[in-house]
Amino acid sequence: SDHFDFTLPLPPAGCSITKAAEGATAAPNGFILFAINYSFVNTTNFTITDTVPPGTSFVTIGPSGTQVGSNITWNLYSGAATTQQSGQVWLLVSVNPGTTGTVTNSAVGTASGAAAPVTSTASSVVSIPQLNLIKSESSPSLASGQNVTYTLDWTATGQNLQLYDSYDNISVGSNTSGSAVPWGFDGTNYTIAPVGDNGNWTIGTD
Repeated sequence: SDHFDFTLPLPPAGCSITKAAEGATAAPNGFILFAINYSFVNTTNFTITDTVPPGTSFVTIGPSGTQVGSNITWNLYSGAATTQQSGQVWLLVSVNPGTTGTVTNSAVGTASGAAAPVTSTASSVVSIPQLNLIKSESSPSLASGQNVTYTLDWTATGQNLQLYDSYDNISVGSNTSGSAVPWGFDGTNYTIAPVGDNGNWTIGTD
């Protein structure tokens, strides 16, 4: 039977990034976690660059990546990526005391051979979370022997990240003790550790 040979062209080189702040608000001395989801295709090199935004201080980044001053770089790929690949990187910063307004952060993704770099921006509003309490009573006056019910309503405004641990530095099955970190206002140390090589983890207390 007849047959025909044909070649399918590779997709054009390209990349995309989407940046998000994990929390719409943050308080001074609290943390902001910026997560960057990325994808790239048909390129020999893919890099994401970022900067520590004004009004904040660098804490850590992951996975991998390098930090020089306020400049952050992830060299994520070098080779021949003919099929689409994707992943996520992140930047953790602390909000400096006295910072007000909005903390805005932009990242740039660059793929060799692509028409142009791509940019994505995320922001978080600096505000101090407020707890409001309203107490009410079922009746303003009572006869002798009657019961009164007091109700306490509360509302909380804003969010503030106090602790973040990605556990990127713990390999499944290679660390049996985990990392003890002080979670909660009672100062309890919660230990997270991998169990074998099946992807399961346990949470315990010291």
